[in-house]
Amino acid sequence: MKKILYSVFALTMAAFTFTSCEDVPAPYDDPNNNGGGQELPEGVLLDQSFTSSLGEFTSKAASGNLNWYNDYSSAMVTGFQDFDGDGNKENQAGVTFLVGPEIDLTEVTEAYITINHALNYERGDINTNNSIVISKDYAGDVTTATWQVLNYNTEGLNTGFTFTEKSVNIPSEYMGGKVVIALRHTCNESSSSTWEVKSLKVQVGKVEEEGGGEGELPEGTFIDQDFSSSLGNFTSSSASGTLKWYNDYSSAMVTGFQDFNGDGTKENQAGVTFLVSPEIDFTKATEAYITINHAINYEKGDINANNSIVISKNYTGDVKTATWQTIEYNTDGMGSSFTFKEKKVNIPAEFMGSKVVIALRHTCDDTQSSTWEVKSLSVKAGSVEDLPSGNIGDLTKPNGDFEAWVEGLPNNWSTTSTAGNATLSMSTDKHSGSYAVLVKGDSKSNKRISYKEMELKAGEYTMRFYAKAATAAGASLCPGYVQVTDGKVGSYKYGEYSNNLSNTEWIEVTHTFTIDADGTYCVLIMNSKNPGGDLLIDDFTLTTGETTIIE
Repeated sequence: MKKILYSVFALTMAAFTFTSCEDVPAPYDDPNNNGGGQELPEGVLLDQSFTSSLGEFTSKAASGNLNWYNDYSSAMVTGFQDFDGDGNKENQAGVTFLVGPEIDLTEVTEAYITINHALNYERGDINTNNSIVISKDYAGDVTTATWQVLNYNTEGLNTGFTFTEKSVNIPSEYMGGKVVIALRHTCNESSSSTWEVKSLKVQVGKVEEEGGGEGELPEGTFIDQDFSSSLGNFTSSSASGTLKWYNDYSSAMVTGFQDFNGDGTKENQAGVTFLVSPEIDFTKATEAYITINHAINYEKGDINANNSIVISKNYTGDVKTATWQTIEYNTDGMGSSFTFKEKKVNIPAEFMGSKVVIALRHTCDDTQSSTWEVKSLSVKAGSVEDLPSGNIGDLTKPNGDFEAWVEGLPNNWSTTSTAGNATLSMSTDKHSGSYAVLVKGDSKSNKRISYKEMELKAGEYTMRFYAKAATAAGASLCPGYVQVTDGKVGSYKYGEYSNNLSNTEWIEVTHTFTIDADGTYCVLIMNSKNPGGDLLIDDFTLTTGETTIIE
């Protein structure tokens, strides 16, 4: 009877929303604290309350010296603190895990996680920087374990410290074994969220996961994985040797040339190592293509053979038994430097109508290894045509018409500052001439295409250009400029938005602005994160009075 009454009471309390920094009175603490030695109800595998301690969870740093700690009746972490005691808060970089106890799923076929949490001040991707992760091989060192991110719905988060309960299913490949679940917080020296967690529960069964969060993909997109701070939903798996894909330099990367024995000397080690995607459902697709933004250096052999994009219809968890087909991509500009290139390649027709897995396969031997760094990989419906490579057009002209290209990038549209931060690529969907530039969008952050830094005098300027959305998802843009001083950008000055751009009609955009003082400036176009679709730009001009600067 007491158990029934408590269950009703607990469910009633769960309906209330608590705000951060409100201390919950002691009688409302969850008695199912695993550290308290109490038996869990049937079907509950883990039930951890953080109202007064971290319980059986442990804080472990992968980088930096941040810690999870108990405050405001929650487990919490932030990289924005007064670290030196001078009364001023500052950001500190770090990757910090809150690691749970081992969970036995050997006799479980379905399970899900429920987390009651609040987070605020996140400027990046919520799931990437405030991650629920799971591992089969955690043995005490978070830096050597293989972690998979379990993306959760982010609606209602990052707009204040209002606690929200979210549930996410544990993938089927983790059933039948023992696992560890952790919360991973990632921040850098310029920004950090504050993450507060009241409780985390793991139960037998399955929940219907809600859509609408940042993890939801646009129509026609099968995968859109950014590797800037984690491997995301991709998994490292070795066919031979002990090498692993890992996250560094804001990329997924792998190399067989490392200091393996800790004596400060690097040597080569042989291995074949896969970075495997989640399953992709092509059962209703007729065409699809891959876009990869990557850099390869020190490759002495065949790039496509040793740094391969591969695909399989029969992968079931073991890369050694699956049948893999190599999808060869254009390697111009690859193999001898850490200059990132975006490459696109069509997926062969025989894989349409099936469920497949795509992987990046790195091969090296004990005499040589490349270093492969991958910033992002996407898979979308449709096809791409083979575009010319190398240097194209007249490189002596300003290139407002986007007819001049250097190794796949528009000439003069590259900045030494951060004024231009978008991924750019050639498109034959143009307003005039042969080519336009495609500005890749991002639903999580604004992206900018910027002309190189120029010395401009005080005065009135006018920019004109043509634009349209690259896909049916639409796009939105805003023109502007920014002053650059000693290589650093100042405050961005924007004009009016052009919203609801379609992919069926080019529109002309005009923006007149006044520069108050002589100096170094970048003129730019921002591709808005709302909706974050890909954008096409062509026929750009910049004039002052009757003088044409860019044509």
